[in-house]
Amino acid sequence: MKSIKRITALVLAAVLAVSGVSLASPDALAAQGVTRADRTVALPGGGSRSVTALEIDLSDPGIRIFSVHAEGAVGATASLKDIAAQLNGASYEVIAAINGTFFDAYVKGKQVAMGTVVSNGEMIHKYDKALIGFGLDNTVSIGQVKIRCIGWTGGVKDSAHSFYIHNWNRLLPASTSYNEAVLTPAFGARTGASDMNVLVVRDDVITAITKGDTAIPGDGFVYVYPDSSPYNDGRFKVGACFEYERTYYDWNDKAIDWSGMHNITGVGPTLVINGAKTADAAAEGWDDPKLTQGAGARSFIGYDESGKKLIMGTAASCTISQMGDLALAYGLKDAMNLDGGASSGLLLEGSYLTTPGRLLSNAIVVVRVKQTVMSQWARADIARGVSLRYIPADLQSAYTANITRAEYCRTLIQMLQRVTLMGKNELMAHFGVSAAKGRFPDVTSHQEAILTANALGIVNGGSDGNFNPGGSITRAEAAVMLANLAKRFNLPVPAVGGPTFADAGDIPSWAADSVSLVSALGLMQGGSDGRFNPGGQLTREQCFAVVLRLGKLIPQISVK
Repeated sequence: MKSIKRITALVLAAVLAVSGVSLASPDALAAQGVTRADRTVALPGGGSRSVTALEIDLSDPGIRIFSVHAEGAVGATASLKDIAAQLNGASYEVIAAINGTFFDAYVKGKQVAMGTVVSNGEMIHKYDKALIGFGLDNTVSIGQVKIRCIGWTGGVKDSAHSFYIHNWNRLLPASTSYNEAVLTPAFGARTGASDMNVLVVRDDVITAITKGDTAIPGDGFVYVYPDSSPYNDGRFKVGACFEYERTYYDWNDKAIDWSGMHNITGVGPTLVINGAKTADAAAEGWDDPKLTQGAGARSFIGYDESGKKLIMGTAASCTISQMGDLALAYGLKDAMNLDGGASSGLLLEGSYLTTPGRLLSNAIVVVRVKQTVMSQWARADIARGVSLRYIPADLQSAYTANITRAEYCRTLIQMLQRVTLMGKNELMAHFGVSAAKGRFPDVTSHQEAILTANALGIVNGGSDGNFNPGGSITRAEAAVMLANLAKRFNLPVPAVGGPTFADAGDIPSWAADSVSLVSALGLMQGGSDGRFNPGGQLTREQCFAVVLRLGKLIPQISVK
C-alpha cells in the first residue's frame, strides 16, 4: 500500500510540474515555515525558464535566517550541505540553504569572499554593493548599501584622532590605495608577511604597535596601515583606546538604519527594487561579462510587499535581465542576484534541489529554533545591541537566563565605551576618577568593568565589603545602578514623571527614587499587570533592552 501511495504521489507531482503548478514535497511539508515554490515562468522576450525555489514564511516566529561563512574562517570552503550543517545543534535545526556571495573560486589557496558577509553581527567581510540583511525578528531589507567604518583613538572624536577601516579581513599590499584594514581571528592566527604597520588591539585597547607578520589575538584583532597612510602620524599610542562605529548609507549617501540587521550578505546586482525591475549589472558597477552579458546558472533571493514571504531559488541559462523577470513573476518587491554558475545551489532538509558544482565560501541558511534562547519581544533589541557591539560576545546566548552582577557591569561599561568612543581609562580620566584595585576582595584585577563601574559611582558592594560578581541582580538593584549612571552623565529627566506602579508599596525605600527616575527616562517599565516587580531577577535580554535604550540618551562627551 505504501508503495502505491508513493507512486501515485510521484505521478501527481510530475503532472503538476508539467502544468507549471508547484507541489510541496512531503519533506518540505514537514518543515513548517518552508515550502516548495517551483514554477515555470514565461519570459517577456519569448521562451520560458524553470525555477527551483523555496518560500519561507518570515511571520513564523520559529524561523531564523543566517549568513554563514564556511568554517567561520576567511578563505575556507566547504559544501553547501556542510556550511548549513554548522548551525545544527541544540538551538537550531537547519531547514534550507542557498549559496551566498561571490568568492575567489579560481585561485589556489585561500578562496576569499568578494562580497559583504556579516554573521551573527560579526563583520567578516565588507564590500559596498547590493546587500540583503536579516534581523533576529525576521525583518529583511535589500538595497545598494555603503558600510562605513570609522574609528577614533585616545577617547577624542576629532580629525586628529580618527581613522577609516576600509577593508575587513582582506590584507592588501601597502602600494594599493584605501588599504587600511581590520583583521580578526577569522582571518587566521597571524597576519602573514606584509609591509604594513600593525596595531594589536585587545579589550578595545592598543596593546602593541609592530610591523610585518604579527600574531592576531584570539580575543581581539589587529589594524593594519601602510607607512604612507595619513594615520601614520603618531596618533596611535600603546595604552590608548581603539573604538569604532559601523554606519550604513544608501547610494545617495543618505544615512539608513541597518543596525538591526544581524546577518548580511552582499552580492548583486539587484533584480527588483520597490516592485520595479532593475537587473542591470553594468549600471550598478559590475563589469564582468558573465554578469553584464552572459547567460548561465543563477541564484536569487527576494521578498514580497508584506516582507513576510521570502523566496530563494535557482534557474539555469538565464541572463541577469531574465532573472529580473523571474523575480517579478514571483511578485517580489525587492530581489537580488546571488553567486551563480557552478556555485548555484539550493538545499532543503539535507537534500539538494540544485547541486553546486564546487565547494562554496558562504551561504544563506534557514533554520528552525529548537530551543528558545530569547523571548519574541527581545529579538529586535538584541539584534541591534549585537550590531552596535553593546553586548559582550560571550553573553550572546541563553538570553532568558538571569544576568549576574559582573555581566551587568560589563554590558553597561561596554555600551558606554561604544557610545562615548572612550576606553575605560579615558572614561575614568574624563570624570577625574580612578579604579581602586583591591576594593573588593572577591573581584580580581582582570574584572576591570566592575572596577570601572565602581569608580564611576555606578555600583557598590555589599555590607560585607564583597561585590558578589556571580550573584544575580534584582530589578530594584538594577534600577539603582541605572539611576547612578544617569546622574553621572547628567541625563535630563522629563518633566512628567514615570508611571505609578501597582506594587509601589513593595519597592524598597532605598530604590524608590531610582525606580521613579529610570521609569521617567523610559529605561525600565512595569509588566502588563502594571507591576514593577522590584524583587524579580533581571534577565540578560531585559538588561540588553535597557542598555539599548540607555545608549540613545548618553551624550557624546568625546567630541572636541
